[in-house]
Amino acid sequence: MRVTIVGASGRTGRLVVDRALAAGHEVTAVSRSGAVPGDVRADVLDPAALRTAVADSDVVVSTIAPPLRDLLRPTTLYSTGTANLIDAMREHGVARLVAVSSAGVLDGDPSHPWLYRRVLKPLLFDRGLYRDMRVMEREVENSGLRWVIVRAAGLTNGAATGTYRVEDGRLPAGGTRISRADLATFLVTQLPADAEYTGRHPTLAY
Repeated sequence: MRVTIVGASGRTGRLVVDRALAAGHEVTAVSRSGAVPGDVRADVLDPAALRTAVADSDVVVSTIAPPLRDLLRPTTLYSTGTANLIDAMREHGVARLVAVSSAGVLDGDPSHPWLYRRVLKPLLFDRGLYRDMRVMEREVENSGLRWVIVRAAGLTNGAATGTYRVEDGRLPAGGTRISRADLATFLVTQLPADAEYTGRHPTLAY
């Protein structure tokens, strides 16, 4: 398959590129920085650049994320960037989108630790990152594309284990973490048009 990976220079995006190539896919790596050798330099906030980047793709994977220094700041990166991406895909007839979101968009999930659920999430993350992710999810759901929205628990840099759990639309009970390596592996399983979680919200955690 011809796979375009947006956000390819990020910590998750690089792993998705590696795994997609290992699975035999033809990969176009798209990043704002141009840090991945041989990639396409394009900012998701630049519609014209995105239109060029997604041309001739069978499926697009979005792993876009703000820099670490901006995680607690208000953002429209997810919503604006994804809207631009969807428009570019429609223009070129690319029908499949696999988008990374967060389990943090879920409200009142009892599986979340109390401190996170009652203090950190409402006072910090819900005011910026998760608010924009929710807008992004609605855009994807209403896009008319064949989509998968993959919600990840707290991301770590640990090794792939293959022992993660997946629940549709809810966080696996007691789960708080998932490695980027395991997330990347799962994302590649969702590339085919007939992948199991098409039109759903698989949520990953150990």
